[in-house]
Amino acid sequence: FKSQMAIANFFLGYWKHMVALVGVALLGVLAWGLWDEYQEAQQEEIHQKIAEFESQLSLDLRQRHETGFPLKPGDDFPNGSQELSAVGGEVQALSETAVGVGATYARLRAASLWSAAGRVDVSSPLLEQSAADDVDGVLAWSAKAQLAATKVQKGDVDGAAAIYQEVSGEGDDVISQEALYRLGELYHDHGRNTEAIEAWNEFTTSYPADTRVL
Repeated sequence: FKSQMAIANFFLGYWKHMVALVGVALLGVLAWGLWDEYQEAQQEEIHQKIAEFESQLSLDLRQRHETGFPLKPGDDFPNGSQELSAVGGEVQALSETAVGVGATYARLRAASLWSAAGRVDVSSPLLEQSAADDVDGVLAWSAKAQLAATKVQKGDVDGAAAIYQEVSGEGDDVISQEALYRLGELYHDHGRNTEAIEAWNEFTTSYPADTRVL
C-alpha cells in the first residue's frame, strides 16, 4: 500500500512535467510529419521546375540529352552545348536551394545536362556529391551508376569498378545484381578478362535465374 501511495504521489507531484514531455514528443512527431509533407511538396515543385527549364530545349536536343551521350563536333546542334549548359546551370542552381531527395534528383538532372554538353568537369563534382547524399534505393543507384560511367569516360576504370564492387556487396537485391553484372561488363570491355570471368562467375552463382552471361 505504501509503495502504491508513493507512486500515486509521484504522478500527482510531477504530472505537469509528464504532460509537458508528452507534449514535446507529440510536437516532435508532428514536426516530422510536416517536414515529410514539406519534402514531398518540394519534390513535386522541383520536378515541375526542372520540366520547365528543360522545355527550353528543342525536342531533338532533349532526346539527345536523355540518351546520355555528350555532343560531339559535327553533330546537328550548332548551339547545343551552350543551350544544354544554360539549362544545366539553372537546374544546378535549383539543386542548391533544395533539400533531401529533391536536391539529389536536381543535382543528377543538372549533371546529366552538363555531361551532355560535354562539360564533364562540371558534371563530375555534382555526381560525386549526389553519390555521397543520404539517399537510398533507385536514386542512390542512379547517382553511383552515373558517377561510374563518368569515371570510365575519364579513363578511371578502377574508380568505376570500385563503385560497382561497393554496390554489389551491399545485398542481394536487383540493384546489387545489376552492379555485379556491370562490373563484369566493365572488365570485359577493357580487356581485363580474368577479372571479368571472376565477376561473372560470382554473378551466375548468386543470380542463377539471370542468363545474361550464359
